[in-house]
Amino acid sequence: MEGSGFAQYKVVIITIDDLIFNLNQIRYDFGNILYQKDFSPITFKEFTKYYGTEKSLYSFLNNLEKEQQINEKIEKFLYSEKNFKNIILNENADELLKLLNRQNKTVVLMTSHSYNLAKVILKNHDLYPYISQVLGLSEFSDKWPSLKVFNALLKYYKIDASEILVITSFNSIIECLDHTSIDTMYVGNPAKQYINSSLKPTYTLSGMFDILEFGLYGKYTSSDIFNPILGFSDEMSDEQKAERYAFLQEKYKDNPELLTVVEDAYFGHDMMHTTSFDTKEFKTAFELFEDEADTKIIPVQEKEKPVKTKKKKNIAKQIFYDLLISIAFVCICTAFHLAVYNHISGKIKEVYDATVLYYPTIANTIFRPITKALGLNGRAVFVGHSILLTIYNKG
Repeated sequence: MEGSGFAQYKVVIITIDDLIFNLNQIRYDFGNILYQKDFSPITFKEFTKYYGTEKSLYSFLNNLEKEQQINEKIEKFLYSEKNFKNIILNENADELLKLLNRQNKTVVLMTSHSYNLAKVILKNHDLYPYISQVLGLSEFSDKWPSLKVFNALLKYYKIDASEILVITSFNSIIECLDHTSIDTMYVGNPAKQYINSSLKPTYTLSGMFDILEFGLYGKYTSSDIFNPILGFSDEMSDEQKAERYAFLQEKYKDNPELLTVVEDAYFGHDMMHTTSFDTKEFKTAFELFEDEADTKIIPVQEKEKPVKTKKKKNIAKQIFYDLLISIAFVCICTAFHLAVYNHISGKIKEVYDATVLYYPTIANTIFRPITKALGLNGRAVFVGHSILLTIYNKG
């Protein structure tokens, strides 16, 4: 029955830095590149021991000032415009969020760092509609996650402790809840992540597929029981497996839950994305060259706007138009001058003579914006008035 694993829970809390995205993996790799001397003694598996808040993540350095400096630098690079695109959504993480949404669960995501930046990532991957709330543990805890955060959630959602499930690979969160009535699900690959054997989580799973399986069929099921039904056998050749897999994909294309089972049967259980990057390749991909000017926080992705290219001006054509306009303007003004000048006298004539002296300035002030609005060159009018002034003075 769908939802049998999550049936008793109204609120499901998931940590985002490890299970939804590869944020902590990138933080570790950044640390090895930017602060190699400080990070070289610690493996990624040992690094996972410090998952909790931004104060705990680099506490193995035992130098508070340096820890803060490293945290700020790494977060700056992590969310920079160049590196933002390299934040990877863990395999099947989106399917888990969609499954919980279909089952009408309230989903709360927790991050060890800034919840505002976590929202940016979720929106960029179109996952924000499936989330009820995003919380930053560092804003409500000291060095390690505090029980007050979870008690506040129980009060806020008006639920009992038995109605909430916390899914994480943070040992610190499991330890925080170890002696409470809140159920916990530890998800981790023992080969790559530290697991405190003294802790007793309610469930222990190895990867994201196992969580999906739990949500669909309950905690004791395995996709192996579906192998005979799906026509899978270990004796099949790679070609036979590929052919059968393609057939099942087509057959169950409208049933995403079954497709997940099919994929697991033919390709094995996936593990969380904790691939370590080769340092040289990682530097190239992330373009880390200490470019402090290019560390602007990227907003939610928008569609790229087409770049407008300016058309090259045809200089000869423009000069020709300028000349035509100038001549036309000289003719009009000369005709006006001859028509008016012979019919005025006295004070009016003196004012007119004074005005003509300022023809170029008047042209530049009045006619330039008009000609510019019409797409013409205002210089033509100015040149025309200059020519007219010369003719008048000589006349």
